[in-house]
Amino acid sequence: MRRTNGSGIYVSSRATVPERVETWRALRAEGHDIVSSWIDETDAGRCDWSDLWERISREIAGCARLVVYVEPDDLPLKGVLVEIGMALANGVPVVVVAPGVVLEPRSMRPLGSWLAHPLVARCDTLAEAFALPCDHRRSPASTSVPAMPPERLSTPPIRRHLTPFHQLHGLDREVVPSRDMKMPEAGPTRLARGTMPTPPSSTVNRLSRLLSRLSPRTK
Repeated sequence: MRRTNGSGIYVSSRATVPERVETWRALRAEGHDIVSSWIDETDAGRCDWSDLWERISREIAGCARLVVYVEPDDLPLKGVLVEIGMALANGVPVVVVAPGVVLEPRSMRPLGSWLAHPLVARCDTLAEAFALPCDHRRSPASTSVPAMPPERLSTPPIRRHLTPFHQLHGLDREVVPSRDMKMPEAGPTRLARGTMPTPPSSTVNRLSRLLSRLSPRTK
């Protein structure tokens, strides 16, 4: 979500490179409304880091744009990435000037995929970055995401051979599930009139015949 209010330009770069600091001070002297107070910190050893980051947070939240400058020798970025994250979290547009930095096509390394954020734009020079209107946006063509093909969005049909009664692949006919015949045979006799137990007389005769087979043969 882009924020509509805010004033001034926050500049971000490697603070340990003196040439970067001198460039920002020169642009401020030319009349550009640069709100970054870190460019006036002359002695990093005596800097109150807690107070500095609180000021950075307020300055980014209240600015109209954040301009990032990075060269190949400045990589990898550290605090600059934190400042970019603060800007995007507050809806502040980010303009990146990275002369000489070659990006990988897909991952956009060594900077990162955050360059694809709708609030991030790229310029070739600082002059172009400062000349951009405050309400700049990335062109829709560069931020559009390819639409998913309709066939990928529809629910795939259920294959017949994966239904509960067809667990084998490649079957074109229904397979009747196997039945365990021991259970029906072990149950009581079922007649048309209902379930009837086996008569006692039949049980005795059948048991006597079975016992006779187990008894030893006599000569």
